[in-house]
Formats: sequence, structure tokens, C-alpha cells
Amino acid sequence: MEQNRHTPGPYQLHSMVDGDPTTGDGSVCITRPDGLVIANIVPKDLDESIPNGRLMASAPELLEALVDLAEVVKDDHYKCNIYSDVDCWLDEVDKHPVMLRAEQAIAKAKGE
Repeated sequence: MEQNRHTPGPYQLHSMVDGDPTTGDGSVCITRPDGLVIANIVPKDLDESIPNGRLMASAPELLEALVDLAEVVKDDHYKCNIYSDVDCWLDEVDKHPVMLRAEQAIAKAKGE
């Protein structure tokens, strides 16, 4: 199986019957940009259904933002080591617990 082959985003949150999950029949689904359903949130009508759907629908953008953020932080860390006039607030960034968690989340999302 090829890694990192998730359905491209952005994803949308919908009701199975009405489009808007807050006015539909309580069903919640995630669709890809062309409207094809890629996930159903079950059971429906739970207090968590719409928030869970929103979180899942934001996954592609969250992954992209986290990857970009990690690259910026690592690049700034590299600059700290190269340029003595740069304020080096990123000492040992690769070992920082937050960076480790970010890298673990990225790897999990990419199936690595």
C-alpha cells in the first residue's frame, strides 16, 4: 500500500439529506471537494457528532499546517546554527517534546 495517499482536501461537513448538518436529519458525513462522501459519522444525533465531523473535515488542512510549521521551525533552527546574529530561541528543537509530538502526528497522518 502506498503511503500518504489520503483523499485530497479540503473536506466538507454535511448532513446526508440536507447539506447543513445543523439543520438536517442528524446524520453527519465528510465529503471530498466534488461532493463524494468519504466518511459517515455514526451514531448520528450525538452531541459529539458535528464536532467530531468538523475535526475530521479539518484534517487535511491541519496536516498541511503542521508540516509547514515544523519546516519553518527547523529552518529557523538551522539559521541559528549558521548565523551568529540570529536570536537562537530554538536550541535543540529536534529534541523538544512539542516538536517530537508534531513529528509523530505527521508520521501517523502519513502512515509512516
